[in-house]
Amino acid sequence: MNWEKRGVATLWLEVRASNAAAIALYESLGFNEATIRRNYYPTTDGREDAIIMALPISM
Repeated sequence: MNWEKRGVATLWLEVRASNAAAIALYESLGFNEATIRRNYYPTTDGREDAIIMALPISM
């Protein structure tokens, strides 16, 4: 998909902090950590952070 033609400047995603395989995949595709949502996801043991990642699109 040509994101630039659609006026998209940045692709964003959210991933559980414990999902190391997904984080590694996203980083290999050029995504970088933008921020963290602390205690975002409920778990059986409490809460887990969400990592927000961004991929700037060349314009």
